[in-house]
Order: sequence, then C-alpha cells, then structure tokens
Amino acid sequence: MNEISATELMKTISSDEEIAIVDIREKGHFGLEHLLHAANIPFSEFEPGILLQVPRRTTRIVLIDGIDSVAPRAEERLRELGYVTIDRLTGGVDAWRDAGGEVFIGEDVTPKAFGEIIEEELHTPALNPQDVAALIGKGEDVVILDGRTWPEHQGVSIPGSISVPNGELLLRLPDLVKDPQTTVVVTCAGRTRSIIGAQTLINAGVENPVYALRGGTQAWRMAGLSLHNGSTNRFAEVTPEGAARAEAFANDLRRKTDIPDIAQADVERIAAEGQRNLYRLDVRTREEFDDGHIAGSVHAPGGQLVQGVIRWCAVRKGLLVLIDSAPFVRAVSAAHWLRQMGYDARVLQGGVAGATAQVVQDDPPPAIPSLTSVAQIDADHARRLHGGKVLTIDVGASMDYRHSHIAGAVWAIRPRLEAVSALVRQADSIIVYSAVAARALLFAADLKRLFPDRDVCVLDGGLSAWVAAGGEVETTPHAPPDEACIDYLFWAHDRQKGNDAATLQYFNWEHGLPNQINRDGTSEFRILK
Repeated sequence: MNEISATELMKTISSDEEIAIVDIREKGHFGLEHLLHAANIPFSEFEPGILLQVPRRTTRIVLIDGIDSVAPRAEERLRELGYVTIDRLTGGVDAWRDAGGEVFIGEDVTPKAFGEIIEEELHTPALNPQDVAALIGKGEDVVILDGRTWPEHQGVSIPGSISVPNGELLLRLPDLVKDPQTTVVVTCAGRTRSIIGAQTLINAGVENPVYALRGGTQAWRMAGLSLHNGSTNRFAEVTPEGAARAEAFANDLRRKTDIPDIAQADVERIAAEGQRNLYRLDVRTREEFDDGHIAGSVHAPGGQLVQGVIRWCAVRKGLLVLIDSAPFVRAVSAAHWLRQMGYDARVLQGGVAGATAQVVQDDPPPAIPSLTSVAQIDADHARRLHGGKVLTIDVGASMDYRHSHIAGAVWAIRPRLEAVSALVRQADSIIVYSAVAARALLFAADLKRLFPDRDVCVLDGGLSAWVAAGGEVETTPHAPPDEACIDYLFWAHDRQKGNDAATLQYFNWEHGLPNQINRDGTSEFRILK
C-alpha cells in the first residue's frame, strides 16, 4: 500500500484533484478526533459505503485507520471492487495533528460549522424558548415547524409543532402558513437545522416574520417547558396554489444564487466519460422515492443532505445532481445551500418525470464479489440450529445488543473479529446476524476467509425475524463494556437523555466550530449576503 504523509495530504486537499479521504475507523473513534474533510466509512460497513460515496473507481482514495490497523484489509476489499489508486495516511490522525493540522470532534462538522457561520454573517433572527412560549400563552398567531426528520419528531417534539423536514420547508410553507402576519418559528433538536431552516425561508423572500428557535427542543426542555411524545402532526399534500407560490420563492432563490440546471443527456455523458464522481441524489420524500425513481439514484432528502452531505458524497469536487419533481422547489432549496458550502450542485432538468433513464421502484444491490459465497438461513432454521456447538454472533450496533439480542449470542465487530476466534474454533456452525444486513454479510465473509472449514451462515432478517419466529431474547445493559463499543460516540451523548451539562457542552462545541474552521483553512464557503 502506498503511504502519504500529512504534509503531502495537506497540499492535495487544497488542489483541484478529486480525492476521497476515507476514515475507516468505527464511529466512536472517528467522532473523538478526525480530519475536517474525512468521510467516515466504518470498516463494519465498508464495501457498500465506499461504492455509494466514491462511485468513480479511479478516484484517489486516502485511507485513515487507527489502533485496529484495518487499512490493509480495506485495501484488499477495494482492489476486489476495482479501485486502483489507494494510499494510507502515515501515522493517521496523530501525524496530522503533529504536522499542524486541525483535528475535529463530533459528527457532520462542516454543515454544523456552516450553520454557525450563517447565523454570524446573516444575523439569522432567533427566539428563546421562553419568548416563544410567552407568545403562545398570549394567543399570538405562531406556528412552530420542526425541521428534523419525521421519526425524530415522533420521538420528542414541542407541543403543537408540525413536522416539516428542512428539505420540505419551502415547498410546504404556503399551504401551512397562509397569513403573512403569522410568526414562523423553525426548530430542531439543537441549533443547525433551526438556523438553516429559518434562513432558507428568509433567503427565499418569505413575507412572514421568521425565527429560529434558539437551542431547539433541548433548550426548550432546559427552560422547564414540556415536550410531547408520539406527535402525529405532519405536513399535508401540496395544493396547486401552494405549489405555485413555493415555485415563486424557489425562482427567487435561483436568481440570487445562480443555481444551474443540468440536462439528463449531459449527466449520461459525464457518467460515460468517467472523469468525475457523479452523485445522483433524489431529494424527495421516502414515499415518493419508493414510488418510482431514476435507476441508479439514491434517496437523499434535501434537509438531511445539507445537514450531512459527506455521508453521501465523500469527494468534495464531485458533481451533485439533485433530482426532484416539479416545481423543483426542494432541489433548488438544497442546491442553494450546497453551492454556498462549496459543492458543485445542480438541478436535473425535468426531474423524474422528464428522465430518459429507466424509472424503477427497486434497485439491485451493489455487486460485492466476496458476499456471493455467504449462505443465508431463515429464523426457523436458525432456531433449529441454535444451541449445542453453534455459535451465534450479533454484529449489529453495540447499543442495540445491550438493549436486546438473541439469548446466548455474543457481540463482535468486524475490525476486531479476532476477539471471537477462539469461540469460532470451538463451534461446528456459526450464525451471524445484524439489523443492517451488510454488517452481517461482510462479517460472515471475513469469517469464511479465516475459517474456510467452518459452516458460516447469516440469519436473514436479523433479530426481528428471530423474534417473529418466537425466538428467545435477552438484555445486557452493561455488556459489551463501554471500552469495547468502538461503534458508539459517547461524547456528549447524555444530552439526548436530558443531561443539561452535556447539552451545554454540545452547544459550546457548536459555537466554537467557526474558529476551528478558520484555523483549518480548507473550507470553501461562499455565503450569500
């Protein structure tokens, strides 16, 4: 494997070369320290992740690993998939830091820093929870729009708020808020999506008074205000009148930010030339995507795409083709932010309806050669095998294992497969399972490589199928121990459990991101004034 030094990588990042910096450590290790432009594709789910996030096989890939030293294994998998230019950062994150590089904590750092800078430079109006509660208490005309995903909103929300994920805000607002005097408050769990959601409406020229809720649901709770569980408040279908008004807002954004279209023929030409990483990103709702989408496109709802673009696109210099349905408001809304973040984002002319490519409901899974030899069994078969000299291995998320797993199953993770080697040698058969099928299949394939004489199979449907078949489960709240849970980021995690100190720590981290971004010096933000 070729090695690249930290100083060489610093020069490459600032060039026009398409490069993918891929940190293959698990989420817990990545979240504690990483490079700004590193995409986290954990080795546990490496092959499907790399195919999604680095589609061009001739892209230069720089791998970053850590104490588990999985880069050589990752290189083998990359070669099998047809990738040809693979480097490894010598010394990993420690070498980067020693060379004067900035190191970041947390996840989705670039979009969160971008949100903070947007608030600083554009002075996004914001209200404290107490102010919003007081307006509601006085009977003022106020609507609270929750810019998070639907499952997040259902989990916990501000009473009376409506779920309108940020990518849908501009399209759905005209039908939700008909009076231009109504005060609109955009909220999320913390800060970023509140800021971006509110500023989206302001940038588009919405007449209403628009504010971000400062600190979102977490600040609402800290203010002693009640939260709601199980909300059913969600946006409705778009009316023709609402669509026309939303399109006018989107056209205003187009004029301000010069968002280009791209024809389907040009997309196909660029794909055929193979000189750029091409991302076909469908920004509509999951229901619309499942009902029919352009073959080869992936679902990337606009709000979440802006919030975590590197989860879809590991190559900053790639071409992002945003796919929508008329009147293309969601694609324009997302593109106007992505372009300000430095991405080449364009709106597909004609969207899904105008596509010359095949429109499908399902795409075949990516071809991963090593998985063809992995056998799958159903839950009834697994129950018949269970016990005796059969080893059952849960390779899903460590926190999910703590909550519930097949009785007697052990937990393991792909980078540390050797931890269960002794148990594998003692077993006649091994059953591997996970809620994420790829994790189980990849782990099982690795087991087959190391132990070709063992009968290794994957439980189709994972724990859900096991439970449905009447299989026994158990809970282990403290196993695996914290130090083994390298797939979980413990940093500030207690903010989700109502811990005020952890919440303040998280808010302070977000406030400090712009200074870190400035020190790093490699971002390409172009803020619309």
